[in-house]
Amino acid sequence: MKRQPDDEDAESVLRRQSGSGDHSGERSGDRNSAYSEESARTSTADCEYPHSSVVTVPSNARRIAILGYSGSGKSTLARRIASERSCPVLHLDMVHWLPGWQERGNQDASRKVEDFMDSHSTWVIEGNYRNIAFERRMRESDCIIILNVNRITCLRRVLRRRLHYRHTNRPDMTLGCNDKIDLEFLAWLLWKGRSGRRAKLYRSLAHTYPDRCIVVPGRMQIQAPGIL
Repeated sequence: MKRQPDDEDAESVLRRQSGSGDHSGERSGDRNSAYSEESARTSTADCEYPHSSVVTVPSNARRIAILGYSGSGKSTLARRIASERSCPVLHLDMVHWLPGWQERGNQDASRKVEDFMDSHSTWVIEGNYRNIAFERRMRESDCIIILNVNRITCLRRVLRRRLHYRHTNRPDMTLGCNDKIDLEFLAWLLWKGRSGRRAKLYRSLAHTYPDRCIVVPGRMQIQAPGIL
């Protein structure tokens, strides 16, 4: 099973969002893509964590983007916030994947996401996918939630999810893409999906949108009161 490619580094994405058109400084990526769990925790240290065990999503946030590692709980959180705030939710896995684990082209996928954003004044969009309307999603979000969950917790959640949805579809996945775990996915979950570039992207988002970005360590509870 394929997973989204890390084909663009964080600096190039954030440089475009900040208005600079100079891409000459883009790098091909961090050669040391595997890093320790400690480095994963410190990679977003520049965005201060709340001191309490509860993180509250601002009640006036009407457009919420949720990012995070595979298995961190993005889809579950998105459904919960959307339900509590009575707003539409879009799972990017359902946009990217066609039945039978075929991939939709990035341009087509971006159009679908932008159509969704154009059609709703409030929304929750979960997923990373840096090649699918990423800049617009970040720019127009009132709140960006990054789930910075350690790999062991993510693995445990994925195994629990697999038992729950074995031989069937998850509610956040395209029909015809039954949940499964194979070696390629485990490699993505535990290693490839936790590249230095991914950590840099999250850190850069915290720098670019300090007033809107919430970085959530794995054990914190999230409160999301309804829209004012």
